[in-house]
Amino acid sequence: MKVINLKTLMKGGTFLISSVINASIPFLLLPVLTRILTPEDYGTIAMFSIFLSLVSAFVGLSVHGAINVNYFKLTELEFSEYIASCLILLFISAAIVFIVVSIVGPFVDTIMGIPYKWMLVAVGVSFFQFLVNIQLTIWMVKGSAFRYGSFQISQTVVNIVFSLFLILSMGMFWEGRLIGQSTAIIFFGILAVYLLKQKNLIRKPTQFKHDIKDALKFGLPLIPHTLGGFAVYSVDRMVIANLLDVYAVGIYTVGAQLGQAMNLLSDSFNKVYSPWLMENLSKEDLDKKTVVRNSYLAMLFLLGSGLIWGLLATFALPLLVGKKFDSAKDIILLMCIAASFTGLYYIVTNYIFYTKKTKFLSALTFVSGVINIPLTYFMVKGYGIRGAAYSFLIVQVITFLATWYLSAKVYRMPWFSFWRENENNGV
Repeated sequence: MKVINLKTLMKGGTFLISSVINASIPFLLLPVLTRILTPEDYGTIAMFSIFLSLVSAFVGLSVHGAINVNYFKLTELEFSEYIASCLILLFISAAIVFIVVSIVGPFVDTIMGIPYKWMLVAVGVSFFQFLVNIQLTIWMVKGSAFRYGSFQISQTVVNIVFSLFLILSMGMFWEGRLIGQSTAIIFFGILAVYLLKQKNLIRKPTQFKHDIKDALKFGLPLIPHTLGGFAVYSVDRMVIANLLDVYAVGIYTVGAQLGQAMNLLSDSFNKVYSPWLMENLSKEDLDKKTVVRNSYLAMLFLLGSGLIWGLLATFALPLLVGKKFDSAKDIILLMCIAASFTGLYYIVTNYIFYTKKTKFLSALTFVSGVINIPLTYFMVKGYGIRGAAYSFLIVQVITFLATWYLSAKVYRMPWFSFWRENENNGV
């Protein structure tokens, strides 16, 4: 039996801890910002983040994931040329997106809930965020946990400190928050390019067409998956902004952020659970019943944690965010339970990743997003921000159940038949 050495465990632990710290900083800042910013300010900030995530699906086309895959397949020279090809693709895609936003932006700025100029800024910010993602990806595949963590956390700290300076000292409120966020990403994007050049990881490509074709083969199929995820996790705020107002977006965003504490737990759990599962699935003497039993225990743990945190956060809301956001108490429990189902989704989706049947997962995510758009519209129209939370919970449950069904098809496990002997793998 293969034993994981101490060095590997330390690296994995460092990646996990840095991710937890990085994700915790904005959450810990919530009690400060909610006492300074108005719900309208918070709503505008949320709409900028939504638009940023939308354009990021097209700027770079997610090909930094292809860099991850090709690190172990290419020589050092080929790898550095491949990165350069991906950077050229980044420039081309960013230019196209910038032109499109420049043309249609003035007509959709009211729908997006942010000023036109900030839509253009979002395109530029997504460009530099892609550069950051490339550097982080390289450190991750190399196992450079300390560099990865320190770079990621440093960016978040600069983001928060500069934002607070502009808000508290300059009185810039929502604009100060967006300037702080954008400046941090741009600075660390430039720093990422400098570090890549310093390590000779950017060289003139000699097989540009081949590299671009390979990168697009990886990135283009992910667009439906990314857009589906956007429709599931972001369209609710767009609907609220248009059917209600930006004030309501701010209230909803605070409730959603408190729910995202469960996402942090789910993501951290998956970083430990996924390697354990992959290792066990690769064993010839796999005890499927034990794996299923542990999976059910994990599901109960995540659902129980979501329920407990939802009740605690609802009770402690005035202490956490102040009276201005008191209306968020109506959705916190719903958002926390929905986030728990995200954790359940992680548990069953790992089987799909193990069998590499990800094209089905991409289609499933896209369909979930399509379902969420009209559902959110009618629920918000009938029940306000609480309707958006209902819709989010319903879609999370549907996504989990559909993914569970798909995982059972691609890799058979005795989910409902503990008494049976281990079954053979599915096709």
